[in-house]
Amino acid sequence: LPITKRTLVTAKTLLTTTTFILSLIVLSVISFAFGKDFSLILIFGVTHTFSIAAAVMLELALLLRKMWREGFVVGNIYSRISTYILILIPGYILAGVPMIFALVAFFVAPTFVLTAFLIAAVTEFVIMALVVVHQK
Repeated sequence: LPITKRTLVTAKTLLTTTTFILSLIVLSVISFAFGKDFSLILIFGVTHTFSIAAAVMLELALLLRKMWREGFVVGNIYSRISTYILILIPGYILAGVPMIFALVAFFVAPTFVLTAFLIAAVTEFVIMALVVVHQK
């Protein structure tokens, strides 16, 4: 289809983010049904949505750049598994950065754990959103 990279990345990011949010909703309903207090985990999960979206945008941007440059077919994942793994690693690192910030904040200033987590996640999201907006 004649769609731009920006449209493709945005659509797939929205799909992945929606799936992540739906999993948080299901987890909330299940924990509520069992009478568990899930509020703190839900807060961190919703906050982590920004980082997950940023990671997805990064992975898709890398995949599309590689695909446009080399022209390989995305459909056969097993023929180029090393390529996909090398694209996934930066995404996993990006998704893990807010957790590292929160862990450091836990030992340095425990009252700012959520704040550190939120700042890291939103910063990643804003940077990746700007990268995607500036794609053709």
